[in-house]
Amino acid sequence: MFYDPNVDLIDLPPYRRRPNQHFVLFLMETPPQAPKIAFTYLSRHFYTLTMSYRKGSDIFSPFGYIQLRDKPLNTHYSAWKSIALSKLKAAVWMVTSCNTTSRRENYVTLLKQYMEVDAYGKCGDLKCKKEEIAYMKEEPCKQMLKKNYKFYLDFENSVCKDFVTEVFNRLDSHLVPVVVKRSFVEPFLPKGSFIAADDFKGSKELADYLNYLNRNWTAYTEYYKWKDFYEVVQFPKGIHMGTCQLCTKLVTDGFSATIRPSKSAVDVKSWFTDQGECVKDFGDFLTKRKNGIHRIMQEGATGSHGTLRQMN
Repeated sequence: MFYDPNVDLIDLPPYRRRPNQHFVLFLMETPPQAPKIAFTYLSRHFYTLTMSYRKGSDIFSPFGYIQLRDKPLNTHYSAWKSIALSKLKAAVWMVTSCNTTSRRENYVTLLKQYMEVDAYGKCGDLKCKKEEIAYMKEEPCKQMLKKNYKFYLDFENSVCKDFVTEVFNRLDSHLVPVVVKRSFVEPFLPKGSFIAADDFKGSKELADYLNYLNRNWTAYTEYYKWKDFYEVVQFPKGIHMGTCQLCTKLVTDGFSATIRPSKSAVDVKSWFTDQGECVKDFGDFLTKRKNGIHRIMQEGATGSHGTLRQMN
């Protein structure tokens, strides 16, 4: 297995791939963020399998996923009310990359003109202590977000199909995620669990809706009702799922005398980059738009748990 960010051309195996051997490309970055030198040099006729967050990979390895509960819960509205009323702040944004291909920072700057947004990290004026071990279940920073905020701005550094990362951690913390592009996130999350910026005509309209929810706990807690039917599986268990699939594949192919590259592995640059379905400068597009689809979660925020596409 070759984890692309760590691939150095001088560290490649000194021998050619054996006929019955797999060379697996493991990549969890988006095309704009993918390392260029090794990725381009080894793009054709080197790998035999692809493993990534992309659903079209040979081995699908998501950052997290949602699954149906074995038995639905029946949470009383007073429990959701208590959580909502205990959160005294509106939206939070945690970010380390300040200049991104998605231009998310430009949209957040405009959004902050109309509503309260606390920004943590390198690009904000607030700091949040994190433990040395990433993704601990109850690290201090996660506890703080869970306690204080209603919304989490889950604006990725690259707007690419299937690239859904931090949202899984925030859904489990009783924060309602605000994502950039509905169509890229919808296949992974239940209806009524998130808000999409591109459903609104502009940043003011989105801010007005978030401010409304911030003042109205009844409307806000509609975004909690899906939790009775689904549960969140966080990082790194999504990666573990992919690893198990890879092991099964390797065992199955272990009886083959000849391994042939998969369709996606023949030319990984063409498959991953040219067919990556990324939208550059999407934050600027949202900032400048004056007209568009306005669909304030008419289906989602009704308490319906909806359906979720099978992740396989």
